[in-house]
Amino acid sequence: MLAGVFGGLGRATGTDPMLYRVLFGTLLVFGVVGGHWTVAALVTFLYGGAWLLLPEEGDEASALEAVLGRGHSSVSKTTTVVVLVGAVIALLSMLGDAVGLLALLAVGALVYVLVRTIFGPRAAAPVAAGSPGPDPAAATTVLSVSSPAEAYTVPFAPHGPYAETQRIPATPPPPPPPAPPRRRKPPRERSALGRITSSLVLLALGAVGLADLLVHGGIPASTYVATALGVVALGLLVGTVVGRARGLILLGLLLTIALAAGMAAERIHVPDGTDGDVVWRPTTAADLAPSYQHRFGKATLDLRSVPIKDPYATHVELGAGTLVVLLPPKADVTVDAEAGLAQLDILGRSKGGPGTLGLSDDGPDGPGGGSVYLTIQIGAGNVEVKR
Repeated sequence: MLAGVFGGLGRATGTDPMLYRVLFGTLLVFGVVGGHWTVAALVTFLYGGAWLLLPEEGDEASALEAVLGRGHSSVSKTTTVVVLVGAVIALLSMLGDAVGLLALLAVGALVYVLVRTIFGPRAAAPVAAGSPGPDPAAATTVLSVSSPAEAYTVPFAPHGPYAETQRIPATPPPPPPPAPPRRRKPPRERSALGRITSSLVLLALGAVGLADLLVHGGIPASTYVATALGVVALGLLVGTVVGRARGLILLGLLLTIALAAGMAAERIHVPDGTDGDVVWRPTTAADLAPSYQHRFGKATLDLRSVPIKDPYATHVELGAGTLVVLLPPKADVTVDAEAGLAQLDILGRSKGGPGTLGLSDDGPDGPGGGSVYLTIQIGAGNVEVKR
């Protein structure tokens, strides 16, 4: 519905475009809310690429070809450049950080397109030497019959050489026939699919509420929103075959936003503790606490001075801010991190947004040298775990 991509795909395949829209929206929500940013970047890149490479109906060229001067497109050049930048960013996020050359080439191409096609001068095409000039016959003035009140000039005087050919009685053209009255389309019959889907949503929410009472409030609020969104999605899929209920699209978008906000809020847990900056630096195994908690600010856990003989585990929890964990250089480490809205950088691996990240690393000396099990929970901010 944004650029007509799925409408064109539906016409080309003979299917309802709503099927592709629901699939695209589901994958996008799955990637963003679930923390699978590669999936979200992939569908965004594919949609942007189709927008740029497929011409709209009635255009002689695609948006990208029009920017390169190979035809006309109804998509403005500014919109094309913005979509192209978004598609490049999505591509780079899929490929990772080791594509600096590709990023440089993409930025250079964008700058060239901007300077060449949008801000550059547009000079008129020069006339080649020896080309024929304008056709004198094309410049002949077509003279209309003068009314008797107008003055005549030679050779069009009343008795001039063209008197016989120019004395044509001026008759006004007949008026155009009146346009036929427009027939009003009969009102479309309202589909029952929307009412059926809304009723099923209420029944499903009632079932979840009953289950919540049975488990004494153990079901999170996001489960209610996810249940309603699932029923609406099924209604949209049914609408691709029978019936029509476009109002479900708006309801589905609102529920998607509510689900993303609810899941992010549930992941943000503010522990009991202090505010500001804090540094924990245990020097013996007895000094190592089973858990460390901090509300807001920067927290640093330095484990490099703890002797590694027996396996030990600890938990670090931060409400919002920056968490830095310094590990022993030769320890075998297992890390399980959970984030609400945070950037996780753990031993060379990165993950952004809500989600979890777990990994094991034996250090530069391989297995052996003691083991550390570390669990991390952060609401919002940044986490960095390094040796």
